Amino acid sequence: MSIDEAEIRFYPPVIIFDWNPMKQNLRVVRGREIRKEDLVQIIALNHLVYGPEATASLENVERVLAKNGETCLVVRDEARGTVVGYMSALPLVPEAFQRILDEESEEFLDADDVVEYDFSDPKPKFYHLYLASVVVETSCQRSGIFRLLYVSFLDALLALGRENSIFFRDLAARTLLQGEKICLALGMNQIGNSCRNEKIYYSEMPPPFLGQSSGKGKELVRFYAEALQRG
Repeated sequence: MSIDEAEIRFYPPVIIFDWNPMKQNLRVVRGREIRKEDLVQIIALNHLVYGPEATASLENVERVLAKNGETCLVVRDEARGTVVGYMSALPLVPEAFQRILDEESEEFLDADDVVEYDFSDPKPKFYHLYLASVVVETSCQRSGIFRLLYVSFLDALLALGRENSIFFRDLAARTLLQGEKICLALGMNQIGNSCRNEKIYYSEMPPPFLGQSSGKGKELVRFYAEALQRG
């Protein structure tokens, strides 16, 4: 789908209700719970879905996660001992976040572009969040893993706000294929296309459409509103 530079497409939120008994074997981990063997499988999945040109090296992924993996989620199938899906969202310094929105930018990121949180500061802190990648194993496309990632992502945002006073001003993504499903579920708006034919999505945080969606989405919208009122 192509759009004019000045055009913004608004989408209703997509709620993913799929379910499969396989979910009984699934476990979601984030941040420091993510293991090196998980990363190896994540890179293989990303290579399969997006190709080698869009796949970071293991060394770069390890550096990024060592700096900040609080909103990076991995879904493990404990019965099979494999990673069946993951979602990577990274807080970026303002200059790097602007590159994501720039249609002419090649967008390549490294650990220097990622913000490291100061958990010792109790005051509210606000960051820019980049939804970097979403992948679900091909054989698990209708197994409820997208829904699990979606809900777990909202849980992570709520936990950061409640436990560490960490909030996000806005959310951006460059996406093809699977990642677009999460963008639409979050109620993000397409604002352009990158020079690599990726769709660029953007929303202030929290996306207004979340207030009309799932219970977890409404909870996040309400929590952000109350936190901003308190200052």
